[in-house]
Amino acid sequence: MLSLTPAGLQNTPITQYLLYGTVLNATLASIFNIKHYFPIQLIPHFINYHQYWRILSWQLIYINAGEVLFGTLTFYNLRIVERHFGSRKYSSFIMLSFLYTSILTPLILCFIIKPLSHGRYQYLPPGPTALIFSILAQYHTIIPESYKFKVLNMPSAKKGLFLSNKIYLYILSFQLLFAQSPGSILEAVTGWIIGRLYVFQYLPGVKWRIPRRIFEKIISNTPSIFTPRQTSSNESERTIPTGASILNAISGISERPELSGAREHEIESIVAMGFTRHQVVNALIRANNDVEMAIQILLEE
Repeated sequence: MLSLTPAGLQNTPITQYLLYGTVLNATLASIFNIKHYFPIQLIPHFINYHQYWRILSWQLIYINAGEVLFGTLTFYNLRIVERHFGSRKYSSFIMLSFLYTSILTPLILCFIIKPLSHGRYQYLPPGPTALIFSILAQYHTIIPESYKFKVLNMPSAKKGLFLSNKIYLYILSFQLLFAQSPGSILEAVTGWIIGRLYVFQYLPGVKWRIPRRIFEKIISNTPSIFTPRQTSSNESERTIPTGASILNAISGISERPELSGAREHEIESIVAMGFTRHQVVNALIRANNDVEMAIQILLEE
């Protein structure tokens, strides 16, 4: 119910890296007892010890089990953004957001929050909360609502509180928002602002992409645990025929639906979101070749 998309991680290699990285980094930090290297405390880390390398490391791990759980669940349910962007654009966006949020959040803490609070607030908890909320800003803008439901019944049908299916993911992400406030709130707000600037293309470097040759090399070297299992030709031949396929074979009707009017690249772009070609073609037929309506049909199924 959190996300009306195909289950699993098919066609989402970057999300897979984020999931395994979140869990693995937290586990290794706990095993080697190095969790204390990731938070940022302005005094003494920056002022006394000049440990400026923490600017690029504080988003690498969550140190609490609860944050690891909610972080991985949120990353998983945000995989629809990768399917919408495509993995190359999504990975470029991740790198850009990581860089901006890693640098800007400590600067805001140092030059705005600390002076306004008279030095009371100067702690930044570790974890990719800022990155998650930057992705969440994309989800909020580009992913349509699949359905709405009424929470508070009123005598008048026009009154009441209506929520959409997206509320479940927002509730999940709010666990990270308040996990270690006020530092986690600062991270979330910074990430959301960076994400919104990316949406409206006000962020410097918004059109930058990882070079295709480098990206393809990274993806081709993805470990086998990240990639979906490929069925062999023998396995594909051992499919059990359905009643409909038998009738189609007898009557001479093709089992693969034909589609007129839809361009091949439109079909491939929807297939890249994690649906099978058969599902996409059927949805386009039902939607009279309207791509947006076909996507809506697929998400609701």
